[in-house]
Amino acid sequence: GVPVKNPLTSDAFSQFFVWKKVLVDTVLHGQLPLWNPTSLMGTPLLASFHSSVLNPGNLLLFFPKIGWGLYIFTSVLLSALSMFLYLSLWTKSNRSKSIATIVYVLSGPMTTWTEFGTAVYAAAFLPLFFYFLHTFTLRPQKKSALLLSLSICLLSFSGHVQLLTYTILIIPLYLLYLKKGFKAVPFVLFGLMLASVQFLPTLSFYQRSIRSEEHYSWTFNYGLSPLSQAIRMWAADFYGHPTTRNHFSDVSYHEYSSFLGFLTLPLIFSLWFDRKLRRRIVFPSLIFIASLLFAFDNPFSRYIFSLSIPLLTYSSASRIFFILNFAAAILIAIRLEDILNSKFLKSPVIFILLFIAITFLASYLVPQEFRSISQRNIILYLAVGTTFILASIFLYKRPLLFYLAIFFLYSLDLGRYFLKYNTFFPTS
Repeated sequence: GVPVKNPLTSDAFSQFFVWKKVLVDTVLHGQLPLWNPTSLMGTPLLASFHSSVLNPGNLLLFFPKIGWGLYIFTSVLLSALSMFLYLSLWTKSNRSKSIATIVYVLSGPMTTWTEFGTAVYAAAFLPLFFYFLHTFTLRPQKKSALLLSLSICLLSFSGHVQLLTYTILIIPLYLLYLKKGFKAVPFVLFGLMLASVQFLPTLSFYQRSIRSEEHYSWTFNYGLSPLSQAIRMWAADFYGHPTTRNHFSDVSYHEYSSFLGFLTLPLIFSLWFDRKLRRRIVFPSLIFIASLLFAFDNPFSRYIFSLSIPLLTYSSASRIFFILNFAAAILIAIRLEDILNSKFLKSPVIFILLFIAITFLASYLVPQEFRSISQRNIILYLAVGTTFILASIFLYKRPLLFYLAIFFLYSLDLGRYFLKYNTFFPTS
């Protein structure tokens, strides 16, 4: 009996908002937020990792009326600031960093998880952690060591166990990439030890849970994306959209959201064919390709997620799209720095033309009854690609105008996607 713009965000208020309400009420009554009396006959609150009781962002919830809005907005703002800071390790170009930050903050998983208040906070501390890990390795100092420990601790408090798990798995690879980075290990472990105030209650709660025995993720093929969904990486609404009630795919729009903007993937592909940049992009490229391998359905990923690996395989494999997004932001920053500082490049234009053709032809493979939805929805993406090509031809000799054109295209493409999915209303 109430109007709902996007039914896929209902968990934000049926679950996450309730936890935060219980947290605020409990603290205001002078008690520790350990227990949730509103669920069944009572359930643990702090021990439930997803409730993120220890996230410092919770302090914003104590502002009357505007608390929830501040809490959600701050997660996006922190994500943008931390990613912009981290990208300074990969490029000196503020212009390329600004566009790459848009990709990171408004991409598929970030957009669809924004209103839940957990994953985006974790994604905010992810680049911050790797920034301090990197800077500590280059110049070990007490201050950077403390911030390194604090950042992994805050990531642990954010309430998204999959992103924390993926981060821990990436750390050894990153240390190998840095070569002399293993002296940072004690400080990473110290940060995780600080987070034991969250881990120990969660472990006790987990041991009493049936999650490991119910094979929940098996019922939806472990959350592995069918290859047919790969087109959503550059054409998010190819299969329709939930807010316009025309989403016709059997695959969840929310869980399998992998959108990076129409331009991002072809520009990354063109980057891999650029010999002079290959050595510089080894690490983010490996993370990007590995994320694709684990996110999409194939014999290897199906085998890995069929194993009983705590914190990793008991929930949807699609959560690794956050890591894909992280790697894509690094790669696109490097690609755009090169494009904005170079003369007209054939490679990016060729790949964008290729993606335009693939998208157009793919719409004719859609069943007749839904084809008009796909063809109508891809118009914007084809227009973005075409405009980039025209800008490459006519504006490349004017670097500022060329940058503004690319910035506008990314803002339009990803900004529209973000605002269409997320519903915002005035407090009154």
